[in-house]
Amino acid sequence: MDWELGIPFVAPMAAVYLSLNIMLGLAPWILRERESFMRLVRALTAELLVAGACFILLPAELAFETPQVEGVWKPVFLLADTVNLTHNMFPSLHVAFAVTGAALLGERRGPLGRFLYWLWAAGIALSTVLTRQHYVLDGVAGAALAGWILWKKK
Repeated sequence: MDWELGIPFVAPMAAVYLSLNIMLGLAPWILRERESFMRLVRALTAELLVAGACFILLPAELAFETPQVEGVWKPVFLLADTVNLTHNMFPSLHVAFAVTGAALLGERRGPLGRFLYWLWAAGIALSTVLTRQHYVLDGVAGAALAGWILWKKK
């Protein structure tokens, strides 16, 4: 949408974008029972399959030019931009995986832990837009995909 072209680019958010790997990497230490860990694996796999079909059927390109980043954030942004690939936009797997991680890892923590996981997932979702890796609709679709998969798997 035209208004999205006015959203600012924020290079440091690339670090938040990449932190999804840390969130999911914590899973074996938090989801120590085999079934709870496998629930996460099944949800992420289902999201990947659905999103993969969308990527093939609806390949998309960003209207944004790739930002030129200099300084300390350049390697971080370049890594995030490389990880993102080119046409894999709708739905955002970063958002879907972050929502799934927050939901399943957070349920193993108290109220503060759950809040912090959801805050982390929100930061990752925001980073997808502020680093110009996704449009807002991609993120909304990613969150909806995660919600649907998690609801179906209950």
